Amino acid sequence: MAALPIFGRHRVALSGIRLPPCLDSGLPGARWEQFGAALAPNLCGTCTSRRRPTTRTLRCVCVRLSAMFEMNGQPADLDVVGQLALVNYGHFTSFEVGSGRVRGFALHMARLENDCRALFGCGVPATSLRHGLKMLEAMPGRTVARVTVYDPKLMLGAPGKQPASPDVLVSTRAASEAGTLPPLRLRTVSYQRESPNIKHVGLFGPIRERRQAQLAGFDDALFLDNYSRISEGPTWNIGFYDGHSVVWPGSDVLDGVTMRLLDGMLPAVGIKSRTSGITLNEAATMLCAFATNAAFGFRIIASIDGMTFMTDHQLFNALSNAYSLVPAEPMVVDD
Repeated sequence: MAALPIFGRHRVALSGIRLPPCLDSGLPGARWEQFGAALAPNLCGTCTSRRRPTTRTLRCVCVRLSAMFEMNGQPADLDVVGQLALVNYGHFTSFEVGSGRVRGFALHMARLENDCRALFGCGVPATSLRHGLKMLEAMPGRTVARVTVYDPKLMLGAPGKQPASPDVLVSTRAASEAGTLPPLRLRTVSYQRESPNIKHVGLFGPIRERRQAQLAGFDDALFLDNYSRISEGPTWNIGFYDGHSVVWPGSDVLDGVTMRLLDGMLPAVGIKSRTSGITLNEAATMLCAFATNAAFGFRIIASIDGMTFMTDHQLFNALSNAYSLVPAEPMVVDD
């Protein structure tokens, strides 16, 4: 069977269900036999076609699919995607796309390039990346995209026996509505991400700690480094406010794009920032705390190990204003 799109957890096969023009024009094959249950709730109904009762026609989904995967700009084959899970060696970046533009796009591309050279000894294939991003340009509204770079031919028992040939996998998921996420309640744990400067796909440790925190009744985990200083969350950075400045942890962490973008705009809203090692005792003197990542911008933190912070401080209005000043960039990939 030829490579076909994957919607949610369901692989799509050829059929008698006709796609609307919005999908028919961008995806190979106009007829499908089955579509995943995850697809149905995302139908928007804005361009329903009138057909005979004997012909079922999907409404326009306007790419509001629960998940879509493309490899080098083509529908991803399930076996190729599965190789990523089996070998789990690669890196990625995630960002929110709106009307074909991305906050900090150049920083995201620089991250991909630097991490690719660190893991594979070569740069990201520009043509594959350009094709992979093409589907994002036409997406209406807001969506969260993840660009993963890995080598489907890399073998578990011989990862260094042949030159790397990385490919680009682009996947999407729905973006959360701004301001809908409740404040986080965190539990600290001593944990250091492996190669914290690289946004790699090795997420077993972070996800395990997140799961353990949630099983204990918290929303997420917060990592402490080997010196018992606060570092980062499983998939986000953390910042504090001491009443005068935003304080970023001085531990070894992933240099998050959203953290960098927000920090760069703080002077424009009259807020200073600094970086410092932060212990739990020092965190107790802070007025506010917040998490940052590309999927939600920033999110208020209500507590750490029962230590509470203000959740209605004027800082958060200032952070919203600062983040709104970050320009969205067109998705242009240089050779």
